[in-house]
Amino acid sequence: MASKTVSVSISHRGKTAVFDALIDSGNLLSDPISGDGIIIIKHTKLNDIYSVDQLDAIKSLDVLSEKFPTGIRLISSGDGLIPIFRPKSVMVKPLRKNSKKDISVLIGIDFSKGSFGGAEGLIPAQYVE
Repeated sequence: MASKTVSVSISHRGKTAVFDALIDSGNLLSDPISGDGIIIIKHTKLNDIYSVDQLDAIKSLDVLSEKFPTGIRLISSGDGLIPIFRPKSVMVKPLRKNSKKDISVLIGIDFSKGSFGGAEGLIPAQYVE
């Protein structure tokens, strides 16, 4: 992965997902309630956290389904609705440093095809500095 990516580890529901996120200075998504930023992650990186049925319910935005997980909210974006959740913890390994830092962010789930320049996620630049 290029130097414009960082390693991100999220812990949620007793499970962990680790992925590379492209640093995106244009990612200004934020939670309208808390004001916290949002890291976008490809849904395929959440297979250990959510079941296939749960991911299908999230993808279809079927909030009335018994399969729709608790703790998922929908926020509006320019392209429609984005499912988000607040994980127990998010650790980011900053550029050129051996340490990791815990950050307070939400996770937005992306169901589109492809990747983000070869990465599985997008992280706002403010969380990497």
